[in-house]
Amino acid sequence: MSANAEQMTVGSRLRQCAGIHGNNIVFRSIRAIDDYREIGWTDLDRRSDAVAAALLAMGVTEKPATVLLLTRDAVDHATLAYGAWKAGQTILCLPPGIGSVEGKAIIARIGRTIAAGAKVDWYDGETLSLSELPEADAPANDPVADPLMLVATGGSTGVPKLVDVLGAGLFTPGAFLGGLNAALKRLPRARAFVMTPLSHGAGAATAYMAAFEETQVTALEKFDPDVALWAIEKFKLEQITTVPTMMHRMLRNPRFATADLSSVRSIVHTGGHADPADKEAWIKRIGAEKVLEVWGSSESVGHAVITGEEWLTHRGSVGKPVNCKVMIVDPDGQALPVGETGEIYVQPLIPKVNLDRKYYKSDLRMKSLNGYVSFGDLGYLDRDGYLYIAGRADDLIITGGANVYPDEVEIPIRRLKDVEDCVVVGKPDRDLDLAVHAVISLKPGAKEMTIDALRAALAGQLSAYKLPRSVEYRSELPRTDAGKIRRKSYR
Repeated sequence: MSANAEQMTVGSRLRQCAGIHGNNIVFRSIRAIDDYREIGWTDLDRRSDAVAAALLAMGVTEKPATVLLLTRDAVDHATLAYGAWKAGQTILCLPPGIGSVEGKAIIARIGRTIAAGAKVDWYDGETLSLSELPEADAPANDPVADPLMLVATGGSTGVPKLVDVLGAGLFTPGAFLGGLNAALKRLPRARAFVMTPLSHGAGAATAYMAAFEETQVTALEKFDPDVALWAIEKFKLEQITTVPTMMHRMLRNPRFATADLSSVRSIVHTGGHADPADKEAWIKRIGAEKVLEVWGSSESVGHAVITGEEWLTHRGSVGKPVNCKVMIVDPDGQALPVGETGEIYVQPLIPKVNLDRKYYKSDLRMKSLNGYVSFGDLGYLDRDGYLYIAGRADDLIITGGANVYPDEVEIPIRRLKDVEDCVVVGKPDRDLDLAVHAVISLKPGAKEMTIDALRAALAGQLSAYKLPRSVEYRSELPRTDAGKIRRKSYR
């Protein structure tokens, strides 16, 4: 598409793609090995027309609604999303298992809602069912959804915030290929693989930006390393988006060493700190030029990107800023020199980013300082301008006056042969204020270690003050659809 191409609504773009590609597959949803659903461009256009007609019949033109998408099935998710956009409505992606406290807190601030997908006990509002929709013609007009999609962020703090991640539903084809996506080597008309379910906002945003640029999207309904490796081989997937915990589990899978990964052009990971040993293993397996990392936030005010080649000479870095400037400041708001850790502030270099914008239907704003904003990460810059992340400001454990970042303790614990997963938090302590506390889940058949045995296993890898002072064991440590642990629930 030409850079001067006419702006289009999502509905008109879908109709255009259906005209170009017919019923070639656009979305694929995988439940398990050999268990998947697919939908082509033409069928997606037709079925989403039925969703749009149903929403219009519910009076959304006169009284707009936010459509809550409560499904991990990528085919249903796309059908509902495009239908909502054709009716001029905003979507909000929520995991079907979202709890009542968080779910009610989110919808309390957005007015009228219509839920589609899984039924949840705590929701008693209007609903829409795909199974009950008759065929329908395309809407007579072509409304613009504004915003297209909301993502809930910060729910673990008890105050969920809603972020507009895609802007208004009027764009120029090719618009999503520049800037960040160019740095991530994402190409149009490729075969993309989103390992996080579309019920997670970041996964959905990645998937729909790809589909807008005529890319086929495959997504997992629930991550499983066996299924992920099978999918790459079966469908010759090229552009992978994942998170460090998923990379770690794939590495531990017996098939990782022999699986056919020759189709992979790039694997982009985000959403947390990767174990350097894991990253080195991926680089060795598929090549440094194919392993990329992106740092940022749901607010999308700034990012950093690093390639595998760069990482090998700047180990631990998340890369150089993309479309933004970075400043590191101390608790008094003073800029810190190279190499010193402080709070990360970014200044977008993209004119359309409004630093003073509020979160959706909220008076909350991003924390700002002299034209820069922060979303709570700590880190430092090196002399070459590469950014390094220490952790979240609200996760920092100050024990006896010394700083401990959970990641630096969790990574060596996860490397222990009997450990399946772990989370490290600060636990109130009379003498230290906070003491390092480890919560661990073990592999089947493994025996629990005493705190002394755990400390001995970590000795030599960590300074003495970073070693856990207490440990507890749980059968599993549930993660979000994005592979994250909500650390605050363990404090």
